[in-house]
Amino acid sequence: MAQEPLLDALTNFVRTLTGRYQIGDVLDELAAVTVEVIGARGAGVSLGGPDGKLHFATASGEAVRRLEEVQDRLQQGPCWAAYQTGVPTLIGDIEQSDQWPEYFEVCREVGMRSVAGIPMTWNGRGFGALNIYRELPGEWIDEDTSAATVLADMATSYVAHASQLDQAVRLNEQLQAALDSRVVIEQAKGIIAGERNIPLNEAFELLRRHARSNHASLRAVATAVVEAGFRPEPS
Repeated sequence: MAQEPLLDALTNFVRTLTGRYQIGDVLDELAAVTVEVIGARGAGVSLGGPDGKLHFATASGEAVRRLEEVQDRLQQGPCWAAYQTGVPTLIGDIEQSDQWPEYFEVCREVGMRSVAGIPMTWNGRGFGALNIYRELPGEWIDEDTSAATVLADMATSYVAHASQLDQAVRLNEQLQAALDSRVVIEQAKGIIAGERNIPLNEAFELLRRHARSNHASLRAVATAVVEAGFRPEPS
């Protein structure tokens, strides 16, 4: 991994963390920066909820969204394992593993061959997990998992510290808001994809680019699309 691209990505992510962003936007940025730094096909984030279960929060694209939702539904998979154990769960080749057959079947359907689950922990307890996906099989090297752990720790620290301002009640509210933000984002993606006859992935990237270039939250842009008729222009 080249040091200069990693430093640039970390710098941009730190700038996000120093702004007044909602938790959902920080998690969206975590997934995007992870893909950039690791050179992966996609990344997703799931959070532990008050019910003790792991819930899908964000994904970098439609293929990853499907995989994260499967883990949410089954409460099993590398993301869940990392959340439960607090250590990375690394699958170099899904064809060489007999775990989680239903989850791996969806991996095959969307063209993913290797996956890494990176735990997000706070004060020694499971907080969530970052999942990273690649199209080709191959062992996950320490350099990549270490970089992903740094990014996950930074995002976890932001979420936890921001939430501590209002203690546990505010934490639950913000975590729920992060999960709820997916609803309006999915609606906005569907609207743009339908109107412009483009894939959902392209619609999501259009929303994200507009949000980043205008220093706005992704949820704010999505809300404007759904409720105010706003349409971001292609770059």
